[in-house]
Amino acid sequence: MITSKTDLYSIVLQTNPYKEQLGARRAFLLPRIGDTMKDFAAAFYKSKAWQQCRAAYLEQVGGLCEDCLAKGIYKPAEIVHHIVEIDPVTITNPEITLNFSNLRAVCRECHAAEHGARVRRYKLDELGRVTESR
Repeated sequence: MITSKTDLYSIVLQTNPYKEQLGARRAFLLPRIGDTMKDFAAAFYKSKAWQQCRAAYLEQVGGLCEDCLAKGIYKPAEIVHHIVEIDPVTITNPEITLNFSNLRAVCRECHAAEHGARVRRYKLDELGRVTESR
């Protein structure tokens, strides 16, 4: 049970893959200094365990975007999204990273919407110039 910052610090150091390369203090600060998901989770997303879990989950849901399907739209899923986000502390917890109940198959547009991003679309105007579609 975590009862203090020291306990949290200890857990982060035990589970953070950067602790050897960057030193204990830097490893503890990683989540707060803007590292992207790819920086601390690249090895996980390339792991055989994740690849097998992702493939099995997509097969179970039929390979379709679950959000679009709920709206009656049939669109292929491209991303298996973690409902409870992965961070440097939870990256080693299979109950969060590999549990089907924490996964959702989504298309790029739904994934971007989930994270508050706007998907940009482009088109050619009458003169052949690329313009943003609204």
